[in-house]
Amino acid sequence: MLTKEWLRQIVKILKEIKCIEDQKISFSTFMFQKEVEHWWKMVSKGAKAIGKEITWRFLVEKFTEKYISRIAMDKLA
Repeated sequence: MLTKEWLRQIVKILKEIKCIEDQKISFSTFMFQKEVEHWWKMVSKGAKAIGKEITWRFLVEKFTEKYISRIAMDKLA
């Protein structure tokens, strides 16, 4: 599960460098590439359009729903 490991490493880095909330979001999304980068642009744009605040928790929840939960479900199938 590379995706789960990626998130674990990001959280570890963010904790070590003591990022504030906005920095966590900026750093993490800067590290997104290709499909994930496109996905995040769509998710964040949609959230902003309905007045949803983009928080670190929101980012982790959406990322987990999209990339980690799906992988786990695929393995069970």
